[in-house]
Amino acid sequence: MSLCFSYFDDDKIFVASDSRVSITVNGKHYFVTDKYKKIRKIGDKVIFFSGDVELAERMFNRINEKSSLKSIEHNVQKTFTETKKKQPKDDTGFVIKILMMKLGKPAYYFINSEDLLLTKQDSSKGKIYAMGANQEEALAYCLEIKGQYEGIEEAILKSYEYVADEAIGGTLHCFIISKDGIMEGQAVINDSRPLRTYEGRAFPYHCDLRGNLIATNVNLSGNMNMTGGSISWANVGKPTYSASEVGALASSSPKLTNITSTGVYTGEITADQIRAGKITASQIDTTNLSVARLYQNGSPNNYVVLGGQYGDLELYYQGSNYFTVYNDIDSVTLKHRDRGHLRLSSVSGKAHPLGGWDFSGATVTGLNTVSVFG
Repeated sequence: MSLCFSYFDDDKIFVASDSRVSITVNGKHYFVTDKYKKIRKIGDKVIFFSGDVELAERMFNRINEKSSLKSIEHNVQKTFTETKKKQPKDDTGFVIKILMMKLGKPAYYFINSEDLLLTKQDSSKGKIYAMGANQEEALAYCLEIKGQYEGIEEAILKSYEYVADEAIGGTLHCFIISKDGIMEGQAVINDSRPLRTYEGRAFPYHCDLRGNLIATNVNLSGNMNMTGGSISWANVGKPTYSASEVGALASSSPKLTNITSTGVYTGEITADQIRAGKITASQIDTTNLSVARLYQNGSPNNYVVLGGQYGDLELYYQGSNYFTVYNDIDSVTLKHRDRGHLRLSSVSGKAHPLGGWDFSGATVTGLNTVSVFG
């Protein structure tokens, strides 16, 4: 249900409607929501709708800022006829009010579901109308108290609060229409008692002229263009794609012949950084390679360790340190099983044999023979 007040001055119109939506079950009204805008500015007109919310949205969505009075009448007739054909048992009764300035003067039209014809109403100065639920009681109260206030606006708000119930209330959407344009404002309609609610039905989902879509399911047969927006979701289905389809997602991406859980075949991966537990390749061609350990292919217990305190080179055989090039800053020592055998001093530039050296199988030249007696 709805309630709409309109007041006409010589050169302006004040019109207002509440935002409450209710349902009627067994003759009783039940509160549903206070978040539905039944009155809207569309171009140079303010349009109010009283009736089923889903029917209202269908009609609002067929009206735009360029719509003439004649085209509005035609679209209302078409929408009502289509809805009545699809839902013959539903209550599709409605009233539409159209308010605007015409030739510098207030103008008021309405269409109802009885004859679907656009009808002009008296909009002379001082006229005040209430249309919708509790209209007679609300109008009588407004006329009774309007002398207590400087403007009719406050008296109208108090009248809404006087008749507020499950069908009337919420936010009062107000418009002032004049030759200077249309101004919009809001006020809160205070309730005087708790409201009955009905759990059997939620507020209908809808799409409004402000670009908002509220729905449980959307079925699209064409394209969806969403410039500068984003999509948020809790769950999305997982369709499957072939490797060629995945490779073609970007126009410049290489085509992949196969992607499995164990590898990528035919194609290239280009990235600044790749993190992986294991990379298997027949050849790695690179200018710089940073590693701590290099393994012998097929022999995981044979490897080279790069590091130590000063950049040592350690060769491991069967998991044990077998040979080391050891750097102690002043010299470099060649070690076998942690025993030094040759040291090259960076200070003197000389090589120093360490430990025992056996030359029995070697030919030594360039040395002066010196007998040593002991």
